[in-house]
Amino acid sequence: MKKIFSILGMSLMLSSSVFASVPIYIDSVQVPTEPQQYYSSEARDYVDSKYYMDVTPELNNGRVFIPINVIATYFNIPITWNAPNVGMTYNGSDLVLTIGENKATINGETIELDAAAYISDGRTMVPLRFVAETFSLDVNYIDSSVYIETPRAVSRSSSNIVGLQQYSAGTMGGVTDETRTNLCITSYRELFMSFMTNENEMEEPDDLEKWSRDGLGMYQYSGDYTYVDDTGEVVERYEIYYETDNLIMTGKWMMKDTVQDKCYEMTDIMDKLRELYLLGDWERVSNTWV
Repeated sequence: MKKIFSILGMSLMLSSSVFASVPIYIDSVQVPTEPQQYYSSEARDYVDSKYYMDVTPELNNGRVFIPINVIATYFNIPITWNAPNVGMTYNGSDLVLTIGENKATINGETIELDAAAYISDGRTMVPLRFVAETFSLDVNYIDSSVYIETPRAVSRSSSNIVGLQQYSAGTMGGVTDETRTNLCITSYRELFMSFMTNENEMEEPDDLEKWSRDGLGMYQYSGDYTYVDDTGEVVERYEIYYETDNLIMTGKWMMKDTVQDKCYEMTDIMDKLRELYLLGDWERVSNTWV
């Protein structure tokens, strides 16, 4: 099932004045209305992903409304509640909406709205156009569907990142998948960056596939994530390793930033990586598994 999330939209002046379902896309990937599943190492079973809409978008008086929790989930935006106000901050804009009132504040400035946020089936529904324009996102209405395009990530060398290649290693070979879905690319990168702190930085083991720096375990290569620019040049690469002790995984992970040649300790990483995969439109580009 594809993903949907065209969450913020343009003003989308539609003809219907009754509630109706509107397909939503983000970076051309449809946001699902049922949960997708991914394998959880923690649960040791398949679990539901958070990336879906349990309440579909609605057409109300010619405006498209979407559940605010979808915006928060897909864009990783915290929501602040102070009834009847709800607030979000993204792309440098601090937005506060007042439920049931045609007003909002953007960075402290009061704005008059032509469509107020409201509660439907226990969900806070917000106007697509207004939220889209506030957060500087490109939105288009095509063939009764809403499409939102997110900006490209920018590398540390100031290059536009246009692709992400995920290599999954096996004992004999591996597979490489590639996505050009901006939100997926950015979300992975934000996760990697969250571990790149002085507190998490560690010395590189003498041999990453042999004994670790403390001699108690072994770091095994799991795969890597490679970012490329529009010329196909590699601008960032992150290798992922897991620690074992007597062939048993210890639960410790390590990431190596190969461009800056630094290593970082990681925790609870695999479930996050697997779930983020659902945000992308992926293509298998190589398979060397034997």
